[in-house]
Amino acid sequence: MRIGLAQTNPLIGDFAGNVGRIGALVQEGMRRGCELIIFPELSVVGYPPRDLLDRPSFYDASLEMLPRIERMSHDVALVCGTITKNPSHQGKPYRNTVLFLEGGRIVAQGHKRLLPFYDVFDEERYFEPGEETVILPWRGLSLGLTVCEDIWNREGILPRRYYPFDPVADLAQANASLVVNVAASPYFLGKMEQVMIPLLRRVALEVSEASVGGLVGRNGAGKTITLRAVMGRGPGHLCQSGGRERRARLPGPQYGRNPRGGGGLSSGIVSRRSRGV
Repeated sequence: MRIGLAQTNPLIGDFAGNVGRIGALVQEGMRRGCELIIFPELSVVGYPPRDLLDRPSFYDASLEMLPRIERMSHDVALVCGTITKNPSHQGKPYRNTVLFLEGGRIVAQGHKRLLPFYDVFDEERYFEPGEETVILPWRGLSLGLTVCEDIWNREGILPRRYYPFDPVADLAQANASLVVNVAASPYFLGKMEQVMIPLLRRVALEVSEASVGGLVGRNGAGKTITLRAVMGRGPGHLCQSGGRERRARLPGPQYGRNPRGGGGLSSGIVSRRSRGV
């Protein structure tokens, strides 16, 4: 199975530009024969949107992009991140969501369950956490969808276990065979070797011998890192891309215009044929 990890550097609030870059990488991935292409956390809206979520027009503008992304999935499966409304009248109004699309439609969606509140993160302030970890059948596999922090609640990775539950344990109990984790995690020197590789290896060992951990996202240091690694006992492909946090300077409630030009990509699709899937 050929999986494409799309490295984008989305501009916060540049919905049309972000989706245009997603479309370009979808075409590149299809040319390379990818069957699944994975995009970063909040790749449609940009990360972190913060107080822009207080503007209803921000969500409305992101919603207008979904038909374009659905059409892109007509001939290839896609995973990407966006915001969705919390259907309940209680709690925060939006969720940090990962979408799985195929055949021109949204097949499944999962919501980030573990919302970081420490260091530079304040996602608890803006998002409502998901209630369950989403696992769906796909091409003979049991595919688990997770968002960044959902796989971080492990001893030795965080200073302590901050959360009372663990989505990875849910995946292990459900015998998930393919784990996708989309992220927009900040970068620091040595993070790949000190944190990310040990983390993904542990997740692969805990969940399945044939699991693939896909980390796609951007970091805050303006650097790009691409790493291929064998995680645990199964084949894996780890990829992280870089780019400084970028916000569109939006006049009033207007969105979708990038006054600095297209913004570009940190790099293109990375794909690899996984022997164990």
